[in-house]
Amino acid sequence: MSENGIFVYASDIKSLAEDGNHYLDLGDYEKAITYYDKVLAIDPDDIGALYNKGTALGELARYEEAVKLFDKVLAIDPNYVKALHNKGYSLNGLGRYEEAITYFDKVLAIDPNNVSTLNSKGVALKNLGKYEEAIQYYDKVLAIDPNNVDAINNKANSLVTLVEGVGGVPPDFQNQSGNVSSINNNRDTPKTYSTYLIAYDNQIPSFVSISTSGNTNIQKYNEAIALYDKALSITPDDPDILTNKGKVLVIMDNQEEAIDLFDKALSINADHVGALYNKGEVLKQLGETAEAQELHDKALQLDPTYVGGLINKVELVTESSAI
Repeated sequence: MSENGIFVYASDIKSLAEDGNHYLDLGDYEKAITYYDKVLAIDPDDIGALYNKGTALGELARYEEAVKLFDKVLAIDPNYVKALHNKGYSLNGLGRYEEAITYFDKVLAIDPNNVSTLNSKGVALKNLGKYEEAIQYYDKVLAIDPNNVDAINNKANSLVTLVEGVGGVPPDFQNQSGNVSSINNNRDTPKTYSTYLIAYDNQIPSFVSISTSGNTNIQKYNEAIALYDKALSITPDDPDILTNKGKVLVIMDNQEEAIDLFDKALSINADHVGALYNKGEVLKQLGETAEAQELHDKALQLDPTYVGGLINKVELVTESSAI
């Protein structure tokens, strides 16, 4: 094999790929891409470099470019399950939920019990406002793996948003979402990306006034709280789940305990955008406007697109993880 007339040994390609994987694992995605590009300059069809470069691009939220790389992988191997799966993630990040579902379905046609993809399809359905269908997919995950934290959390979120939809929150509020994606192709433990519900008219509705009007709604909120508690019994220091539970407690008019949860989330991650913003929302309700504004300003400095909401969690497939 040669590059510019110079013979290149397979071991050299392997070394370049390993360097790329090393930087991908460290989270230095731009540097990882430079090494994958070196591999691809030698062998444009190196499936590992194509896939891992797509992964690095996904980490950088460059979803369109990631999709093109996964397409090249799938042109070589149409049944490359991880590429099908991660292309679905990238499409989800682009807001192309229906299309994402078609790729999740391709994975499920090969492996019907793939918990990562079942969970991911549930999130895509939730993003489309199909909350009851989403819950069915989370239940499929939990039938296989009763302690799957992501599915537990996401089912709780869907129960909450299902009630709010019935309670009169405008459909546009329910269907909009923004994605913060993190794809890692080299860790044994997949990373996650978070999906935030965007508030209607850039305001968090006054849930308390519309949400506790009937026993059925209260029942669903209590079920959601029980699910968050189960998830936290497995991963007690997950700031996303702490924040989600806090938001539901605000809905149930329990601001004091909600603030405790937001504070705990912030003790784990001082820059947790959801905890900062939602604590600010509670303080605003309590009339502590100066501190509320300070928290909002910090949250929006970290993520100018964030305007509050529940956080969905989705496992992303790594090269070394089973799927």
